[in-house]
Amino acid sequence: MKNILFFVVIFSLVSCVDVSRPKQLEEIDNCQLELKEAKDQWNTISFDSLNAALNVSEQIESRIKKFYSGDTISISFAKKMDVFHSLIPQLVELTSASQRMDSVFIQRENQLNLLKNDIRKGAGNRAKYKENIQFEKEENQSIIDFVNFCDSSATSTLKTFNNLHVELEQFSIECENNFNAQQKP
Repeated sequence: MKNILFFVVIFSLVSCVDVSRPKQLEEIDNCQLELKEAKDQWNTISFDSLNAALNVSEQIESRIKKFYSGDTISISFAKKMDVFHSLIPQLVELTSASQRMDSVFIQRENQLNLLKNDIRKGAGNRAKYKENIQFEKEENQSIIDFVNFCDSSATSTLKTFNNLHVELEQFSIECENNFNAQQKP
């Protein structure tokens, strides 16, 4: 009888212990570390430069639209103008992403902390912990992929902008000067 009671008590204690908890907590810690690294990478992207490039691009484009009145330009210059024009939507998208991502990082950090606390306390459905951890890993990976995409896009967009804007700004100023010269009696 004592042996049966002893085994019942031991079985009850063992069944309450979650042996996979340390591994699950380690996986959450890894997710948090990956998210922190993605946030650090995000913070290295030069959004101030992107905003400045957007402002300059819009000014140049506006000046050309307003003051250009010639019939012909060279094909190579037209291609440059076309590439430059295509930069504006990219710059808009990148600058708007910068405003959204702060809240995304906070939301992800909160979700990871909630899951970690649930696992520590054994709250919720333990059978779903593995599924929830996998979901969090996938969410983290989508953020990491987005950060990498934005980082490479920002770099290439700024490089293209820097290669073209001086020549196009000079052209737009010449257009304005020519327009103003034609307006004088």
